Amino acid sequence: MKLPMPFGNPYTYAGHGGIDYAHPSGTPILAIADGTITFSGWWNDRAGFTRTLTLANGLQIMHCHLENLGGPHVGTRVRAGEVIAYIGWTGHVVPANERGSHLHQEIWWHGVKQAGSDYWKWIDRDRVISAGTAAGGASAGEEDDMFTDDDRRMLIEAHEAAIWNKQRTGGKLGQPTITELLRMVLRALSAIGGGIDWVKARVAGSTKTSPTITDELRGLRDSDDA
Repeated sequence: MKLPMPFGNPYTYAGHGGIDYAHPSGTPILAIADGTITFSGWWNDRAGFTRTLTLANGLQIMHCHLENLGGPHVGTRVRAGEVIAYIGWTGHVVPANERGSHLHQEIWWHGVKQAGSDYWKWIDRDRVISAGTAAGGASAGEEDDMFTDDDRRMLIEAHEAAIWNKQRTGGKLGQPTITELLRMVLRALSAIGGGIDWVKARVAGSTKTSPTITDELRGLRDSDDA
């Protein structure tokens, strides 16, 4: 069984338990198969509002960071293509505001999380039922305007929040480190548009003397050990 992807622009990172799809808050999430809603509520402080769709064969599909709990309730049977939730930024997202909006999707099979390559055993990359532009990104032909001053401020704010978090927790185990949060920012950048390779290409061809996104990222990386 190969199910369609809920959105285009999938991304993940090492140690991540699911696949993220960055899209604007309020974007409808469609059921990728017929099934029954078996959970709808606050999962935990990381996942935020979550709704689980369980298929007839027992496959469970979790949808996290939802905007709210509007939509079908537990016990509701839904058909593929029906709206079951809306993308949001509840729980732990970076940055911790609407710019961090995305769907975090997990697949569970008989109590075992289908992470990494196992996720793609169930999902067909070539079938996308609701593709769209990534949150903060650009449509085709708009790449030149993809990175704005707001994007630069997003990176700086995320780094400052990471420093504050480290000071608050004393760097205790189990808390996100600056390096981990910076990785989250980097994957968010990748979802914004053409990815880091595009950034490097743009910087290489730029004649501007003002700091570039790459310069700032390098500064964030170098200050991580401070």
